Amino acid sequence: MKQLMTYEELKSRFIGIPDKFWQACFMTIYSCLGREGEIMRPRYRKTNGLYKCDIEFNEQEIVFQVLTEKTQKKRRVVLPTNEAWLAKPITDFVNAAPDGALFPYSTRWAEKKFAKFFPDISKAEHTHTIHLLRSWRASHWLQGKVTGQPAPRQFVAMLGGWSNVKILDKIYDKTNVEDYAHLWRKEK
Repeated sequence: MKQLMTYEELKSRFIGIPDKFWQACFMTIYSCLGREGEIMRPRYRKTNGLYKCDIEFNEQEIVFQVLTEKTQKKRRVVLPTNEAWLAKPITDFVNAAPDGALFPYSTRWAEKKFAKFFPDISKAEHTHTIHLLRSWRASHWLQGKVTGQPAPRQFVAMLGGWSNVKILDKIYDKTNVEDYAHLWRKEK
C-alpha cells in the first residue's frame, strides 16, 4: 500500500472527483487533519460531525472548529487560503449548504465512497483507508507543501489534536528523507 501520496498527486485526485459533495467532504477531512468521525456522522455516537456554523472564513484562512473525537474538546484547524485549489471548493460547498451538519452521512458510507474514488488505495489490507487523509495532511504540513516551509512538529500535532508529537511521529508522519530533497536540491 502506498504510505504517502504526494501533495501534487493528491491535489490532482481531489480535483478529478466529479461529485462535488464527496469532493468537499474528502477535502475537508484532509484539510482538518480529521478523523472521518469528526467530520461525518460517527458510527457509535449521536453527533453529526462538522456543522456549517463550525467554519469561519477570512481573507487569509478558513478556520474549522473541530470537535476532537477522542477528547470531546474543540480544536481550531486552519486552512490557508493560499491553497486556493483546496479552499475554493470547500468554501463554495459550505456557502451553498443549508445550516446544520455539512456531511450527514455515516463514516461507513464515506469509506465506501473513498473506495470508489481511490480504488488503488482502498485495496489495502485494512478498511479504514480514508484515515490516510489525516496522515497525508500531517506529512504535507511537515514537508512544507502547505505553506512553502516545513511546519513545526508541535504545530502539526496541535492541528491534528494530538496531545504530543510522539503519536504524530509514530503513526501519522509518513515522510522520509527523500521527501525533503527539495530543500537542498535545485530543480534543473
